Amino acid sequence: MVLPDKSQKQKKVLVITSSYPAGLNDLRGTFIGKQVHSMVNLGYNMIVLTPHVPSAHLLEEYENVKIYRFPYFFPFPLEQLSSPGGMFFGFKQSFLGKVQIIPYLIMMIISSGIIIKKENIEIIHTHWIIPQGIAGAFWSIITGIPHISTAHVLDLTISDNIPMLRGVIRCILKRTDVVTVNSSFTLHQVTRFSPKSLPVKVIPMGIDETRISGIKNNNVHLKAGHSILFVGRLIDWKGIDILIQALSIVSKKIPDVTLTIIGEGPKREEYEALTHHLKVKDIVHFKGKVSDEDLNLAYRRSDLFILPSNEKKGIVMEGLGVVLLEAISYGIPIIGSNTGGIPDIIEDNVTGYLTIPGDPDDLAEKITYAFENPEKSRECVIRAREKMRKNFSWDYLGIKFAQVYDGILNAIQTNEDISKRII
Repeated sequence: MVLPDKSQKQKKVLVITSSYPAGLNDLRGTFIGKQVHSMVNLGYNMIVLTPHVPSAHLLEEYENVKIYRFPYFFPFPLEQLSSPGGMFFGFKQSFLGKVQIIPYLIMMIISSGIIIKKENIEIIHTHWIIPQGIAGAFWSIITGIPHISTAHVLDLTISDNIPMLRGVIRCILKRTDVVTVNSSFTLHQVTRFSPKSLPVKVIPMGIDETRISGIKNNNVHLKAGHSILFVGRLIDWKGIDILIQALSIVSKKIPDVTLTIIGEGPKREEYEALTHHLKVKDIVHFKGKVSDEDLNLAYRRSDLFILPSNEKKGIVMEGLGVVLLEAISYGIPIIGSNTGGIPDIIEDNVTGYLTIPGDPDDLAEKITYAFENPEKSRECVIRAREKMRKNFSWDYLGIKFAQVYDGILNAIQTNEDISKRII
């Protein structure tokens, strides 16, 4: 692999994202935080612009990253588009969220312009083509600063329900220098909109190398228990209702099975009510937001990790499923829905088990199989860890992003075609 150009290391990059952690134990946009810090480790000066959340300051610095949070509604506690459920959920679920979209866009564009001038930004990197790409493309036109946009699938598939966004996406991509995508599925989606001349690279979100090397493959010993873990936002398309239904089926055959759910979101009360309705409330434990120490302990105590992501009205929502990588790093067998970018991580019966999205019976069958075939599950974990080490470590992925950054800057300096620099 060609290493990034050392002479470019102090370049200032503005990352514009709809989601970014608002504290140590906040699950919002954790994978964006990891990407940003991987670039800091390579010497880049990373500056983040993200929407304000009520619990955070408008300007803060954390681990050598300056974080600007733009306000978009007053009073702050009524801000809906930066809720734990995510921007798209906040927009969809409430009238107030729909009202806030215009001030959100205006404040995002104004704030990014102010930061670009104040911080002497040299690269604009937007996460999510819609809506962050709007600000990136706009200021790239005005200032000539190169614009990179990373697609995470929902920012593309949402146009299947809102056709007017297709033209917006095409317009943004015409004013974007390079697009990166988080999975092969997202690559397929972006080619529906992008000009043929636009460089598109698959660079997934990843996991820290220290996590991967924490457990040696030949020391993966599965426990004899039946503890299932889910970590993520409690929103409809994560499929937690499907998981609870599957658990009620599995519990009839495996009485000591339990499920721990870590994370917060607007669907929590609904899911708690479902556990009462299905009479599994005593074996389902909602932990909410937890500390890193408690999250680490939960992983180590678990025997199986499940990401049961669903499709909503035919729209694929899960771009990759980074949380599966976290589970693999702890040596835990994984089950994930066969949707979006999840198959990039899980090869069925090779690195884990794939289940039919939205099908609790199929999920229950896969859970039972994983528990009843511990040696097969152990082999899956070993293969998954090797695949993760090769393809998903931030040490590796950070260099891939650095090559994009440096390729663009070098092309501009030498008046070359950017597409020839981005291999």
